[in-house]
Amino acid sequence: MARTSSKDTLTKPQETFIQELLKGNTQRQAYLKAYPSKKKWKESSVDTAASNLLKNDKVKTRYTEVLNKMRENEQKNTMWTREESIETLRYVIDINKKDLNRIQDAAEEELELLQKQIKENPDQAAVLVQLMLKQRKSRRASQVNNKGITDAVAELNKMQGFNEETINMNGTVVFTGEDELEE
Repeated sequence: MARTSSKDTLTKPQETFIQELLKGNTQRQAYLKAYPSKKKWKESSVDTAASNLLKNDKVKTRYTEVLNKMRENEQKNTMWTREESIETLRYVIDINKKDLNRIQDAAEEELELLQKQIKENPDQAAVLVQLMLKQRKSRRASQVNNKGITDAVAELNKMQGFNEETINMNGTVVFTGEDELEE
């Protein structure tokens, strides 16, 4: 029976680290679960050690393999890919941006029309302004547009690992799976 060399196998803490990352824990959290004796280390030291561990070729390879398998299973179960999710969220953002731009353009046109009407009938300025304000209230950008954009951006950020848990106090950002993501 052929035996794989110990260079090719992961240690139990390395495998624990990978599994914790795949559960959604940050690199710091995963490292501390895998190496509980390091809890007294400074956060920056833990972050460096975790980042270096993920750069280890066999750890990175195993992480990528398991992550791809998870995504494959997820796609089979949901019939929905990560790319479709990203595409849909970007569509929501684009549609809401277009709505906001359309509303802004209409507001600019209304102001130009109001200015023209006031020049033609200066004595009616107050009435024209009141009429425009009344009409404008019905065409104002709703919170739905803004919320649609911010919610979609927040979700995309989470999907790509850009959230407050992945930002360290020393100002560096630690990303996992960055190579997997495409624009």
